[in-house]
Parts: sequence; C-alpha cells; structure tokens
Amino acid sequence: MSASPLSVVFAGFRETGKTTFLVALWHTVTNDEVPGALSLETFYEGDREYITQRHSEWLAYEAVKRTLVDHDTPIQMTLREPKQGRLLQLGLPDLSGETFKVQYEERRASPVLVHAIRGATGVALFINPQTVSDPTRIRETWEALEDAAEAPGSAEAPSGPSVEQSPEEAPPGSSGPPTGSVPASTEPAATDGIEAGPTSETASRDGSDGFDVSLCCSQVKYVDLLQQFAELEPRKPLRVAVIVSAMDTLDGTEFADRPEHFLRARMSMLDQYLRTRSDLFQSRVYGVSAQGGAYDEATIRTLAQLGSARIRVCNNGFRDNDITRPIRWLAFGEE
Repeated sequence: MSASPLSVVFAGFRETGKTTFLVALWHTVTNDEVPGALSLETFYEGDREYITQRHSEWLAYEAVKRTLVDHDTPIQMTLREPKQGRLLQLGLPDLSGETFKVQYEERRASPVLVHAIRGATGVALFINPQTVSDPTRIRETWEALEDAAEAPGSAEAPSGPSVEQSPEEAPPGSSGPPTGSVPASTEPAATDGIEAGPTSETASRDGSDGFDVSLCCSQVKYVDLLQQFAELEPRKPLRVAVIVSAMDTLDGTEFADRPEHFLRARMSMLDQYLRTRSDLFQSRVYGVSAQGGAYDEATIRTLAQLGSARIRVCNNGFRDNDITRPIRWLAFGEE
C-alpha cells in the first residue's frame, strides 16, 4: 500500500461531468464486472450516503444531481489493482463547479481547493463538449460590425479594416484617421504611470469597463486554472488527465473515440499549453461517457441490457468500459 493516501482532484466548471464520473467509478469498483478494473477493498471515510444516493439516481437512469457545495470530508477508499495486487488509498475531494468558477472569475481560492491541490497526486480536468464556448474569430467580429453598420440609421459599413494613420501621415486638412479606420492597438497610451479610465483588475471583473470575464472562451478559463494549480503545487510535474465527458454526444463525428483530436481541434490553446509545459504537467486525454447516452426511452432500454458496459472510456481510437483507467494513470503513472 502507498505510504500515505493519494489524492486525485476532480476539477472543472459546472455541468462538466465530475459527479457522474464519480458515481460511475463507484459502480465499477463495487461491482466485479469489468476485467482489470480497480476494485473496492475498503470504504473508510467520507459521506457514503451522498454517493449511494447519487448511485441510485444513476441506476434509475436519472440525471445525477451535481455537487452544489464543497464537501470538507473527501471520499476516501482503499482500492486494489488486480495485475500486481497493489493497494491504493485514494482520496477524492468533492469540489463543486462553482468553486472553480469563483477561482477564475473572482481570483479567490477556497481553503478546501488549496489544500486539495497542494496534496494532489494528480488532477482529472473535466470538459463537457456540449458546453465548450469557442473563441470568437476576428473575421466573425468584423462581419458583425459590418452588419451593425449596415443596419437602418447607422453609418455606411467600412469596406475592410485599415490601420490608423498617424497625424504626420494624415491627408492635409484631416484631423485624424480616415472614416471607417480601426485603430492598430486598443492599448491606452502611456501616461507616466497615470491610468486613464477604469483599468484596474476589479473593474475588469465586475464589467464596469465593458469587459465581462465570465464570457471568456472555455480554453482560456482552463489554461488559467492550470496556471493557478501550477503555482499552488510545488511538486512538478503534476499529472493531469483531461476527461472529455459525454463522449457519446460525439458519436458519428470525426471525434468519435478520439478525445485527443477533439481537444486539438476545439481547444487548441489548452492542448498546446499542456504539450509545451511538460515541465509543469504530464498529461493524457481520455474520453468518457459515464452516463452511457441520453436518457430517452429507447436509449434506456439499450443501456439496461448493457449493465456496467454502458460506461465507455476511450482514447487514441481504443474503447473499453474501464473507468478506472484514468485513476490508475493518475495514481501510478501507468494504466
């Protein structure tokens, strides 16, 4: 057995599949149905009633109620790894998506989160492809400006972006840049240390300067979280298992059973950050369908026949039903 309990943090924003993953993990380790999976040796601490209630919802094909508040007492269990008979004392702090939202938007970390990250063996980073907010492309923004300019009562739309002319370059008699030009930079001019307008961090957060931090695209939020984790965790590198949840929603697309392709195509900045900062993180990407599919009548009939096989785990085109694979890698560095 490990000398001290190992902790794995489930990180992600609201409705990214953390609680459903935990319930499917509990189902797998307490039922000897998946060959090679970790199995429960002892449940020795935590809110067992909470996890059994969520498990009952999962078994009844009901949406698992998400975690609304942080649980101070982590769910701790001893798991057995069947290949070598190793025992693993595992702690899973149950942190709400609201915790990570506050961490990003208000720059406030809860004591539970700080303690969890500083003691973590690894982080399972959850991403729901259905809730990913893509960045806005420059071309799309320009087209929106053109549409707005062409609306009744507005000025004629500019024919295309142009660089602001300096006063020296402006035509004779002109007092500024030509009509329709876009400034080359939106940064305020240097004022010998004096700020012009509400440019403080607080103003940016509360939107008083016109910027709402909550509207940032998803990958920016995730990279920022990882940067904060790196500051909290002195031991490097930290193992990060990116969990693309609800993988069943990607069936029939180019990303089926290829969560790493989804990350590369839809969240390229996060993908590149993890690849280039190997000094801070060791990472793998997994696709998981812990629920098994949409809970409509036809799908429920199919899932009822599958049992534990309703759980799907995939990466690099390989698929099985062992949801403990990401946990084994986070704990041992191998599957």
